[in-house]
Amino acid sequence: MSTTSGINLDQIIAESQRAALPLTIAGVVYDLPGELPLDVLVPLLADNLNLSAVLADVMRQVNAAGTSTVTVTDLIVDTLLDHPALPLNLVKALGEVLERLLGSEAYAAFWALRPTAVLIGALARQLATHYGVTLLDFFGSDGSSESDGEQSKPTSPGSTDSTPAASGGAPVTPVAS
Repeated sequence: MSTTSGINLDQIIAESQRAALPLTIAGVVYDLPGELPLDVLVPLLADNLNLSAVLADVMRQVNAAGTSTVTVTDLIVDTLLDHPALPLNLVKALGEVLERLLGSEAYAAFWALRPTAVLIGALARQLATHYGVTLLDFFGSDGSSESDGEQSKPTSPGSTDSTPAASGGAPVTPVAS
């Protein structure tokens, strides 16, 4: 698409549309959006939740442990001691995320099932797989995997035939043809 003719959001939306994702609850099929609307994730940014700070605290705990082993239980307990309102605020935020994604009718049907942690976990994993997003993706990484320089290039266009086959072996001299 050329920017000289302007930006056509209708065209961009049409080109990026994926088929709806069917979700069956108690025999009723509900259609979820094919693409994840970003407003669905807004409750995770609530000030009372402050997930960015919580994740930063967890990373500090892991880094402070150095070479000693930190268990998941230790991380959870320490995080809950530092953020006592987190469990209730997180459950509320995740409920709002789910209601925004499912819509009111499917959301009510889902909770009517009295879902277990296993069912909620399975739904969360399948939604993350379909939409290709996780909480870590949403909050970004620390950038440690990004490169600060150019990609390296071969020093010469030739082959590596002169590399010895065995470590410590003498270089092989290429034969001119």
